[in-house]
Amino acid sequence: MMDGLHGTDMRLAAAVGTLARLSGDIRGCLDRLERLGYRAVQIDATFPATRPRELSKQARRDLAGFCRRREIEIAGLDAFIPVKHFLNKAYVDQAMAATLAALEMAADLGHLPVSLGLPAPLLEQDGGLVGELINQADRTGARLAIHLEEQPDLLASFLERCDHPGIGAGFSPAHALAAGNDPMVAMGRLGRHVLVGRLCDLSTSVAGSGVRCTLGEGDLDVATYRLGLDMAEQRIGPVILDLDGLSDPWRGAEVAPKVWRQAAPVI
Repeated sequence: MMDGLHGTDMRLAAAVGTLARLSGDIRGCLDRLERLGYRAVQIDATFPATRPRELSKQARRDLAGFCRRREIEIAGLDAFIPVKHFLNKAYVDQAMAATLAALEMAADLGHLPVSLGLPAPLLEQDGGLVGELINQADRTGARLAIHLEEQPDLLASFLERCDHPGIGAGFSPAHALAAGNDPMVAMGRLGRHVLVGRLCDLSTSVAGSGVRCTLGEGDLDVATYRLGLDMAEQRIGPVILDLDGLSDPWRGAEVAPKVWRQAAPVI
């Protein structure tokens, strides 16, 4: 269902990884999300039970079937490996293998977008590790949504240079706020390249760079951000509800749909 003013998909897909880590039970989390009314989820490719290396082709089909029977769409995969691992010789091979495997699994689950963070130095060079990821995206038909909210101009420049239909930007407003950036300004700099939008809030009134909080309780102007995501016409799939860092992520999952609906423009 497309419920945005511009025909974009404004449903919420709950990111399951944070919830599953509380209990270790991915299927129990999916059942509970279904009862809360969610009809789309984001799978975490770094969670032990849903890592690509733990899921055979049959296991991936079983996971897709489990969701399908509950009328839950798998919106995409999160593959947030620590970005510093891509710059460390001791970890880079492992980080690349995990990311390449996530792209393969995303293809098996329906050519889904894969969200990940990459360090700025990799985006300042042509070819190399990023070229390898792009080649894998080409081979599998999966899509890459790269996060670099602290340097949106650099990411936009890379995506302009890359000019690849399967490579775009992921965007998290909480990460932008934590970096001291206005989410709407940062997202505007990425323009047509925004491929996957996330939904999360952060309160900067707390010491340091702020803390994650339940949607509507932080600094994010939810209504303005919702409109911005709706206008990102290249964005695909639902909006990903990111529950990472919340003191009570299940409360976050319960509150967010109401706040999100209230932020919708009155037509």
